[in-house]
Amino acid sequence: MVRKAIMAVGVFTLLLDPGSWGQNDATPHVTGTVNYLQRSALPRDAVVLVQLQDVSFQDVQPAKIIAEQTIPLEGKQVPVPFRLSYAEVDIDPAHSYAVRATISSGGKLLFTSTSSYPVITSGAPKNVEIRVQPSAASSVAQSGNGRSSRTKNGTNVDLLGIEWKLSELAGEAVPDASEGHGASLALHEEGETLSGSSGCNRLIGTFKLHGRALYFEPVGLTRMACAEPAMKLERAFLEALNATTRYAIAGDELELRRDEEVLAKFRASAAPGEVTVAADASGNKNRGNAGDKGPNSWLGQWDGPEGTYIVLSKNGDKYSVDIRSLDGVQSYQGVAAGDHIQFAREGATETIRAGNGEQTGMKWLAGKKNCLVVKSGEGYCRE
Repeated sequence: MVRKAIMAVGVFTLLLDPGSWGQNDATPHVTGTVNYLQRSALPRDAVVLVQLQDVSFQDVQPAKIIAEQTIPLEGKQVPVPFRLSYAEVDIDPAHSYAVRATISSGGKLLFTSTSSYPVITSGAPKNVEIRVQPSAASSVAQSGNGRSSRTKNGTNVDLLGIEWKLSELAGEAVPDASEGHGASLALHEEGETLSGSSGCNRLIGTFKLHGRALYFEPVGLTRMACAEPAMKLERAFLEALNATTRYAIAGDELELRRDEEVLAKFRASAAPGEVTVAADASGNKNRGNAGDKGPNSWLGQWDGPEGTYIVLSKNGDKYSVDIRSLDGVQSYQGVAAGDHIQFAREGATETIRAGNGEQTGMKWLAGKKNCLVVKSGEGYCRE
């Protein structure tokens, strides 16, 4: 009788203590919290999305989502606990896994994780604290005028719309482009996109800017192999970008920093406005249909299914065409030909023209009105 009473008390205790449930749950899982440092409250309808991703090949293809959890906050504030259950069969010990998080409200992104949080394999933990940063949209809302922190100050050169040539990395001088090892970076206000060179491959990506805080999203690369000095520079350059948390400008020199540590230095090369690229779908100012103004109104990012996209930028009378497929990012040079852009790919002449979702021949884009069509089965849209 006493034994039955003890068992009943034990069961009752488990029911009262939700924290004890996971201790008896044999399902493998990753746990942690989502938090941020800003002193601001989240709207009542805010939603946290946490994902467990296979990031083994994210330099050549989108990360694979293994598990995700959507958490409606209903007025609750950070830190927000999460739990991601996964199947052991989905985990390859040779692969790399990470968790990322976003916070949204009313369909608008407020916060997003900008650092990598490895989990599960290669000795990584299964419990992490994800620290998210303000998104571009929330930064604008918080600052009132959105760009006040980015204007020129005295003799300072503005951060955006300038080509910055890498001059120093980890305290060591970097050879300039004339010696075959040039690396550069340009940050563009519309859509918060970046372009440049790693010293070997071309860079494509996005960034988040809030006052003097600066964070780079995962950067896409073309896949050209170079001599080892250039490849070494590329690896170190990408590590510096991934570690950056803030920036400083003095005269025509830009410093990327991790807190107060200087990671890289740059010299201004092109004046504001000389580096041309437009925005992605969320920030583009030219919101008319692709056919309204011709190729010059197409600059920026256009999205396809499953993480694919095309980014168009312009330098002089030439167009840079960067296409991300499931095989990675490839770059081409294009020229205007009337109301379309022509570029060579794998020995064939391809054409980019204005169209709609139906003309792409892709069911994922059906119904969209503002699109670019390369050929049947390949297209990219904005809305």
